Amino acid sequence: MTDRTHRLRSAALLVVLAPLVLAGKCGGGDGSSGSPPVVDQTSSDVRCAPLGEIGGFPPGYDFIPGAGAASPTRLLAGTATGSVLIPFGIDAVPFQIPAGLATYPLPGDSDGDGIPEFFKSIAAIDGVASDLALVTVSGNIDGVLFVDPGGVGPRSVRVDVPAAFDPADFAPFPGLPAPGTSRLQTGITASACIDAGAGARDSRGDLLVDAIPMAAWCNGPGSFPASFASASAQVGDRLFVATSNLGARQGMPDTQFLPGAVVAYDFDASGDPLVVGPTLSTPDGRPYIVTSAFNPSGLTPFTTASGRALLLVTQTGAIGIEQDDPNTDEMESGTLPITDGAIDVIDVAALELVATIPLADANPSLGPLGIDPSGRVAAFGDVAGRSVYAVDLAALDALPPAGSGAPVVLDAAVIFDGTNPLVVPGRMPRAASASCGGRMEGAAFNAMGDRLYALETCDGTVGAWDVDLSGDPSLAELRTRFTFAVLSVATAALRVDTLGQLRQPASLAVRPGTPGVDYAGPDVFFTIGDPEGLVCGVRIDAP
Repeated sequence: MTDRTHRLRSAALLVVLAPLVLAGKCGGGDGSSGSPPVVDQTSSDVRCAPLGEIGGFPPGYDFIPGAGAASPTRLLAGTATGSVLIPFGIDAVPFQIPAGLATYPLPGDSDGDGIPEFFKSIAAIDGVASDLALVTVSGNIDGVLFVDPGGVGPRSVRVDVPAAFDPADFAPFPGLPAPGTSRLQTGITASACIDAGAGARDSRGDLLVDAIPMAAWCNGPGSFPASFASASAQVGDRLFVATSNLGARQGMPDTQFLPGAVVAYDFDASGDPLVVGPTLSTPDGRPYIVTSAFNPSGLTPFTTASGRALLLVTQTGAIGIEQDDPNTDEMESGTLPITDGAIDVIDVAALELVATIPLADANPSLGPLGIDPSGRVAAFGDVAGRSVYAVDLAALDALPPAGSGAPVVLDAAVIFDGTNPLVVPGRMPRAASASCGGRMEGAAFNAMGDRLYALETCDGTVGAWDVDLSGDPSLAELRTRFTFAVLSVATAALRVDTLGQLRQPASLAVRPGTPGVDYAGPDVFFTIGDPEGLVCGVRIDAP
């Protein structure tokens, strides 16, 4: 299993919860209803290509596999605020839009359901195949769009709604055809009506029946429409969309989160058009799975050694933002953890939550897990600190079959969490702690699996660990197999005195394939969010 998929961070969530700005910094973006930005193919850094977005928040990307030797791997990037997809060839630096291709501004009615969206933000990109990318969007629409990355344009899907489907399970229902009918669209809504069950509570510990205003009820007391779609993934004949489900006081120290969910669909990608529709195959017949922790923010497909298809759900936990003190130069905006994170394990065939890995004192960074090539270890950073964590995926081989009862709690799968983290050394002088006290934005193994990279946004650094996963080490031995190697500078640190310099790196990923064999260009990629949106690539392991 390789870290093939790298998704854009949850842009809609970042807009609300993670400003990562200092006094004097300006944001940008005209929304999907304005004119698309013009991409100027020049950059102040030879490693990078611009995304036509001035300021704002870090954009992101995913690798698109080629259709053969004559069609090498490319990269599809997205702008967070401008809602534009941009293709790049990545075998030479600086990157260029390939001849014959152009940018794709998402249209006003991006999913083709007949309802224009006033505002939407690209939240994630998943490059499934040379002719299919899943683009998760959030805003006035929460769902997934189907895009052909080869021609960089929409792909038609036939949205089938089963006759037995209950319209009350989705809101707004106009986003889907009527039960028993179908229609052609270019996307599908994820606005399921979530009922987390009797006694369900929000991130503050309040009962949902008391914490949610009656006007927000979706199909009964305590229910709510899923919102803030953060990631999507295809696994076989299933499609999944994670929804973070923010509640009240967004962007405040006590931001409310409602129970997280993963919306599930039946999905046939074998024909043209694609066929997708809300599933009735979950154990309770509802088209979603409620997660064990708050704020699901990443989806990572995983197959065990025995061939069992699983979906790993990264849950960041509830987070708030430090309130600004107007008497200081910096704009206080540090991330404040409210609840711990976790990793949930969903059985894809049964559409059932079968296990959870609790993470004490840890808030996993947004996006997918970084899995080493052997499939033994999954690594990830912390959205509120300079720590890197890891879990042992070997524990998933022994999970009981679906339908065996309550989800198994895999405490013993934790290699590093907040009680025993890998710590990225601080850079001096570092970012102001009140503004950006630490934020890991991606962890990924190299192609050989012997080095782990992790990017820290606040200081603008990349930490690297030498890793030895040879043999069949025990969990205790795994903890001794990570040795810190080097700290490299990617950008300037996020401080008042660096205003105008390149800073705020994010979305670290390692290109699929073996450097020097499968490709000759850059192998480690990241983005820059300030003062302009850039996508960058550097050679580290490549000869």
